[in-house]
Amino acid sequence: MQDSWADKFKREFTFDLPINLYDIDFYPVMMSDYYDFMFCHYVLKIKKNELNPAFISMSYLDFLIEMMKEDTDIGKMYKMMIARCFYLITKMDSFITFGKDDKGKSYIEIGGIYLNSKQFDDIRKAVLYQNFPDYEDDSNIDPQLAHDLQEVARLRNKNRKMVSLEKQIISIMTNTSMPLDKIFAMSIRKFILTLEMVDKKMHYIIYKTASMSGMVKFDKEIEHYMFETSNGFEDKVIEADTIINKIKSTNL
Repeated sequence: MQDSWADKFKREFTFDLPINLYDIDFYPVMMSDYYDFMFCHYVLKIKKNELNPAFISMSYLDFLIEMMKEDTDIGKMYKMMIARCFYLITKMDSFITFGKDDKGKSYIEIGGIYLNSKQFDDIRKAVLYQNFPDYEDDSNIDPQLAHDLQEVARLRNKNRKMVSLEKQIISIMTNTSMPLDKIFAMSIRKFILTLEMVDKKMHYIIYKTASMSGMVKFDKEIEHYMFETSNGFEDKVIEADTIINKIKSTNL
């Protein structure tokens, strides 16, 4: 899914231009709206299949409508989150409506344009990838496999967590000499990629210096940070299987 969106909107993603889907322009979210978007974008990537078995057969839009029709705190929160989220990505301060048409099919209306379940699903996935270059859609994979991938990520990052946003900003500033106002004006997507490249460059310099000193020997040649080895979904599945099998054999 990532590759299809990356190919289709390569120009838009590269130059932070809006993407157009179903006659609606969707803009990349900027760092100035980071906290707002981090809160409300959750409504686009809820793991509905893990909440209730009844949701598995539903489309994502059917699930959202089911949740939002309830006059509860959760229903009200979902309505608020989706309204704020679409304001940030469309820049349209318009009222969002949703419901069922005469044939019982779910729809959501944004800026006078009515979207069906498939169209909404296309939009939410494209928007997530537009703003999060490492986003992966795991809604259609086996629940046990998804659990294994999450467990591997948890084990790999045990006792570690990402530093605060403020410290991430300072890291970019100190490693690139980029002024704060330029960082604040970046899109979230470019901020994430810049942080990733800063980290890769720093580790490359450390490892390459150590290798050239002759005091440290690496099994593999140090790959330049401007090159990368493909680490797609299949690679992660193989890695997850390997790690999970090691854990199982250790506990026998």
